[in-house]
Amino acid sequence: MGGHRKNNRLLDYHYSSDGYYFITVIVKDRYPIFGNLFFENVQLSVFGKIALKCLFSLEQAFPFIKLDEFIIMPDHIHLILEMRYQSKDNDLNRDRSCMDTSRMDTSPKDTSRKDLINQVLTDTDRKSWILMQKKEMHLGKIIRHFKAKTSFLIHKEGLKEFEWVSRYYDKVIKDEKSLYFIRKYIQENSRRHFLKKVA
Repeated sequence: MGGHRKNNRLLDYHYSSDGYYFITVIVKDRYPIFGNLFFENVQLSVFGKIALKCLFSLEQAFPFIKLDEFIIMPDHIHLILEMRYQSKDNDLNRDRSCMDTSRMDTSPKDTSRKDLINQVLTDTDRKSWILMQKKEMHLGKIIRHFKAKTSFLIHKEGLKEFEWVSRYYDKVIKDEKSLYFIRKYIQENSRRHFLKKVA
């Protein structure tokens, strides 16, 4: 069935702006490759540990960001990134080699705020995961870098069929109150899933 994809990005908002962003990336078909839910914790698989290393390496690849909070769930990852692009004079042309990853959960349940929830295509050239040629960095490039790098390493580990959902979800965190509740949502994510599973 044809049609145009709906663009839910904030109008006139520059996604290279300083601030906090809540992001969710999801494994295609919700295949739980990153680990297993064990009581209220996630026991990471080999592939989950790859994702963990790649998450941790983001700050090295992009010196103007900070990994604030995250969780790796079996089939998705939630994270908060703080962008500090304007506050630092960074050399963005240095080597971007990445060998780290992180933890996570499913996409946020509240999708009613269409002005804040974004669905962005990231399924572009999978082979070119070093996407740092231009001086201006923005959120989409960071997520493409992460998804392409994790895909490359997971495929190298033997799971050739691994794919991300081509879109990711982001929400601009506008104030301290929202930041508090989103951090809490991430921190309690595995517990909620466990309680739902045993209910």
